[in-house]
Amino acid sequence: MSEYIPRFFDEEDFEGLVAIIETMIDTGGDVAVDPRIAARQVDTYLSRVQSPALEQIRLAIDAIDSWYMPLLLSFRFGRFSKLPLAERRRVVERIIHPKGLFKVIAAVR
Repeated sequence: MSEYIPRFFDEEDFEGLVAIIETMIDTGGDVAVDPRIAARQVDTYLSRVQSPALEQIRLAIDAIDSWYMPLLLSFRFGRFSKLPLAERRRVVERIIHPKGLFKVIAAVR
């Protein structure tokens, strides 16, 4: 497979998108969907669509793949996309099912 050149995202944010997709697709076994192919489809679609929300999408991916999201939610330092899959899933689990102070913050939102 040839190296894909992102059209909407820059290369670093594209790798973040791949990691996010890989983390969110939990098949409990063999991968049913290749996260890299899914990310290519998302990137291609976003490069073609006209929407005032495009910059917000780019910022959301960048925020999730930041170094501070894992640090804040699981006390792990490093970009989300660079964490092992199990660590990324723990970060997502804390977002979905917040506890303690994070539960209070989520309730206020």
